[in-house]
Amino acid sequence: MYNVAIFTNSIRFCETVCQFREILVKVIYYEQKKLTCEDLNKIKDIKFIGILDKQDLCNKFNKSEQEVDICLMYDFGVIIPGDMTSQKKIFNFHLGSLQNNRGSSPINWAILLGWEKTEISLFFLYLMT
Repeated sequence: MYNVAIFTNSIRFCETVCQFREILVKVIYYEQKKLTCEDLNKIKDIKFIGILDKQDLCNKFNKSEQEVDICLMYDFGVIIPGDMTSQKKIFNFHLGSLQNNRGSSPINWAILLGWEKTEISLFFLYLMT
């Protein structure tokens, strides 16, 4: 069983991850400007932590990171500080090819450009020294 923290603004992603028996979601970090209380009420028995910016994320993550083994990130607009990547394994799901669809909303751009196929990228965040 993995104790997991999620960085996302997608309730659907949270619901999907919560379905896996091997994963116990301990905390969900979300951008306060993007989710509402109504959205958050869809998922029960999980701690939600609203984030304002990168510094706020650092402060709040350092207080609760002891209870998680790994972190999953999807559709999260706050840049993860380098020191956080040395504390926990953080995996990011990106709905597009990192070669062709950088930045936010890669799937939206693929649709707008009329592409019939795209990719999903999963990568591990770490601090390069």
